[in-house]
Amino acid sequence: MARRRRTASEDAPSSPDRVVLYIRVSTDKQAENRLSLEEQELQMRDHCERQGWTVVGLYCDAGESASSLQRPEFQKMLARCLDGTRSIDAVLVHSISRAFRNLLDQERTVLDLKSHGIATRSMTENIVARDGGKLMRLALGFANELKSHDAHVGTMRGMSATARLGFSNGGTAPFGYRSVAAETIGRTTKRKLEIDPVEADIVRLVFRLALEGDGSSGPMGVRNIVQYLNAAGYRTRKGGEFYHSTIHEMLLREAYTGDRSWNVFDKHGNQNPDREIVDYKVPEIVDRETYDAVQAQLGERQPSHRGPRLDSAPSLFGGLIHCGCCKRAMSPSSGTGRHGKIYHYYKCAGSINKGAGACRNKPVGRGLAEARVMSELVQWLTTPDRLAGILALLHQRKASKQQSVIVRIAQLQREAAEAENALQNVYAAIEAGILDPTEPSLQSRVRSLREKRDLASAALERAKATMVEQPALDSQIVETFRRALVERLSNGPIEGRKAWLGAIVDAIVVEPGNIRVIGKNDNFEKNLRSHAAGRGPVRSSVRKWWGK
Repeated sequence: MARRRRTASEDAPSSPDRVVLYIRVSTDKQAENRLSLEEQELQMRDHCERQGWTVVGLYCDAGESASSLQRPEFQKMLARCLDGTRSIDAVLVHSISRAFRNLLDQERTVLDLKSHGIATRSMTENIVARDGGKLMRLALGFANELKSHDAHVGTMRGMSATARLGFSNGGTAPFGYRSVAAETIGRTTKRKLEIDPVEADIVRLVFRLALEGDGSSGPMGVRNIVQYLNAAGYRTRKGGEFYHSTIHEMLLREAYTGDRSWNVFDKHGNQNPDREIVDYKVPEIVDRETYDAVQAQLGERQPSHRGPRLDSAPSLFGGLIHCGCCKRAMSPSSGTGRHGKIYHYYKCAGSINKGAGACRNKPVGRGLAEARVMSELVQWLTTPDRLAGILALLHQRKASKQQSVIVRIAQLQREAAEAENALQNVYAAIEAGILDPTEPSLQSRVRSLREKRDLASAALERAKATMVEQPALDSQIVETFRRALVERLSNGPIEGRKAWLGAIVDAIVVEPGNIRVIGKNDNFEKNLRSHAAGRGPVRSSVRKWWGK
């Protein structure tokens, strides 16, 4: 009779002996007074003593949110638990919310620990499997995530309102500004940014160096600006020297023009939708014209315009082409024929490094491979229907971006008209003898109205200048665009062609008698799938969505 295989219970062992404790508080204020941390530890150690368990480790995250697993001490604890030594029997928390605020993270971690024979225990909640603890754990995890979500929504709502009122939401003030108390609302002191004269002078100097140089040279790049500032004795807020990243960030900071945005990116670094971004005013350090000129100059110097790693390779497919047999990269090579003719081709790195027998894939001619792949890609991309869809999408995006400008123009027109009407009423009252034109208060009133009208009119003209009339899309425009695109992609500068390839192609795989092009879904398919003729959307899990 076959012996039945023993299966571990869901939270084995039932009586853990060696336990690690995990404690956490979510706010810096709680972390500073340490009352909550010390109380958690004290209660949990008493609990372990009553149960007869041995505490073999303590991990404490202070001021860390449980909505993410990326907490220093929590990761250290997991690394120790999953190191394969089987030196821990259970992880004990004060409550499940101390370790997790995300149900998916919770269950994945619990299962990972279980696979290593480690149970997950809560001191204040019954999550032992044999007592219906799994259902309790799931219910608690769902409730904790919902509570975390509600708290996040409430916090974001309050911070959005704070930003719309022009107040700062905390954090370190950008270089050139300082945070000062501005107003007390209830029991909360709201803060605003004001110009720091010393730092602002450095900011203006940096922009001047970028545009004009120091008088002995032309416009300076970021590296030269750093060298100039450090050599001249300029220092950062903390007294250190300036670095490349600091100056580059300074030159890109649009807030110096007086327009600052809050909530541009989420916690994962992804850009938020426009409706969630709040724009508000801060004191101006650099005028818009100077800022735009610097951005144009940085764009010309930007390495990505010459291409990233793959664009610095000496061939069109460099950094993209791989061997389908041994999965290694293919490198551009050359050889000379018997009659002195030089041949260029792509060759597997395995064959180059280890000899011809290391890979059964044969070299492929560079000219032939590049011509065929580019021809297929260009032909696929430049069908009239697809190009019309691309142009329509770009047209729609540009129109949506101008919507806020349209609203601003209407507001400025209203302000200018109101100021002008008020001025005309004052003039009419003076002509009728109702008001005395020599009255100082009246003169001040007229001056204020004129300034308001002129400011609104100037702002209105500037806003109108940003509006670009969108031409109607017709077959002639589409065909003109198609011809220009085909010419540029087929015969244009190699830098531009490689930049285009890098934007839509993840890899070019060479196999015996076959070349496959693997598309980059994040940039290419996402933008074009709604316009793909006869094809549905490509799932993100499907990598090889195009092949030839």
